Amino acid sequence: MRLHPSLLLSLLAASPPIAAQTPADDTGWHLGGGVEAVRFGHVAVSEAAPGVAAEVRPSGRPAVHLSVGRNYGAWNLDLEAGWAGGHIEAGNDALSIQDRTSDVSRYRLAVGVARRLASAGNGTIAVALAPTLDLWAVDGDNRVRAGAEGRLVLRVPIGAVELENRIGVGLSGNPIEATDIGEVSELRGLRTVLVGVGLRFRTRARRMPDQAATRLPHPSQNRLSDESVVPQRVHLAGACSLPPQLEQKSASASGRGPQEAQAGAAGGAVAAARRRACTR
Repeated sequence: MRLHPSLLLSLLAASPPIAAQTPADDTGWHLGGGVEAVRFGHVAVSEAAPGVAAEVRPSGRPAVHLSVGRNYGAWNLDLEAGWAGGHIEAGNDALSIQDRTSDVSRYRLAVGVARRLASAGNGTIAVALAPTLDLWAVDGDNRVRAGAEGRLVLRVPIGAVELENRIGVGLSGNPIEATDIGEVSELRGLRTVLVGVGLRFRTRARRMPDQAATRLPHPSQNRLSDESVVPQRVHLAGACSLPPQLEQKSASASGRGPQEAQAGAAGGAVAAARRRACTR
């Protein structure tokens, strides 16, 4: 199975479609974990018996991982730590044997860089490229191998968490050496195929543009201006209003008010003076 890292790099560098673009404030930390089913390609061909060839590989196994990461809009960066315990397996077209007395376990550190590509319903599809550093424990002998893994990821939000589904292929150094199995006619790098599922927990809720908080008014906006504190002339209750009796006395002679004999009354003079004060 040949890997094409140039294809993954071109997908990472490509601009995401509009449907997959996210708001600029879609940033925040997340914690995650998951389990994967891992299968390995053969890393050696043994000819321990004359005329009988057997392909040797690490046995298929479940793998678990924990991760911490951060979103940067359409980009995502993850740091993962994982473990996968298993044994050695040898077989050919007719027979496959697993040596359960051998301990071949993998401890992994990986840094994944993912780019969101498209939307799928209420979920998103992303492609990721992850450089890997593996520590293989082979019967007490520790061997460090570097590699890389490409993944296609589907994330679906479920309440406060995201369900993550992934498939991937990887290539890394061979953890098996010729001295482990005797006569060897071929050695090759370790190829990996995986299918996994996991959960991601966001530590900060995503804030969409229409959910932006509205600022409270400044305290000074809740106070009346100094000019409005002093009541104006129109606000003076009853300042220019006359008692009903004086209003009737100062009415025009053409109306139903008092007659000419009442025009010079003291009440009429007071009313006239108050009117002049109100019209200034």
